[in-house]
Amino acid sequence: MGGEDQLKALIRHGFALQNTADKAVLRVDNILAQSMANVKRLIEQLPEDSLLRNQSWKQMQPMVQQELKVYGDQLGSAVADALVDAAPDMEQAAIRQAQLGGADFGPEYVRMNPAGGRVPDTVAMALNSQVSNTAIKKLFNLDGNSERSAVDKALFRTVDTRVRAGIIQGKITQDIADEMATDVISRGFPGVQLTPPVAKNIRSQAMAMARTATQDMARQVKEQVYEANSDAMEGMVWLWSAALDSRTCETCGPLDGQRW
Repeated sequence: MGGEDQLKALIRHGFALQNTADKAVLRVDNILAQSMANVKRLIEQLPEDSLLRNQSWKQMQPMVQQELKVYGDQLGSAVADALVDAAPDMEQAAIRQAQLGGADFGPEYVRMNPAGGRVPDTVAMALNSQVSNTAIKKLFNLDGNSERSAVDKALFRTVDTRVRAGIIQGKITQDIADEMATDVISRGFPGVQLTPPVAKNIRSQAMAMARTATQDMARQVKEQVYEANSDAMEGMVWLWSAALDSRTCETCGPLDGQRW
């Protein structure tokens, strides 16, 4: 089968991975909304007097950090669970891509997880999936080894930077609070929208982390599948194929046609 079939399969798999990541983030959108609503309410308590604002903000920070930690913890669990759930589909995609490249797995192949389901190896791979060279178990403190995770600190920095900027610029307290989230009434119940700058930024960070972790999980699954079925992969080579158009970068262009 030709490269066109491989490319189509690769694109479909890429969309599937993005969908897995996005669903994990959407699964805890309600937690983010509640956390940002609570952060907004806290910030609304800042005094208008500029001399008291910085001191009040420092006193308020532990409460804000705790609100964001609730979301960070839930996000980490949602991403890890989504990676474990997606492992069987990742395994099938790895097999399909290899078959399109000419690999012969025969009527049966060595499964990555013979028992199927949430086996320890799959969970370990999910927890060790990398985001910026850091395993998500450490990034989200899923192993409970730290008081505050790197994600918790990053989320707070996003809020802190915006609040401090508002104080320096002399904005009124309500305007600063409104940058966190937007109040709405949905079906008679108060809530918030996540369109203002801070909530939108936090959600974008969550999407980026989830997508990166999902890509790395797929890489681990593929490597384990191919290693377990090395006989089917014997003699196969990887061919680098660059588009060689105006968007091809200086790194990819020279690699076109090289084999491994």
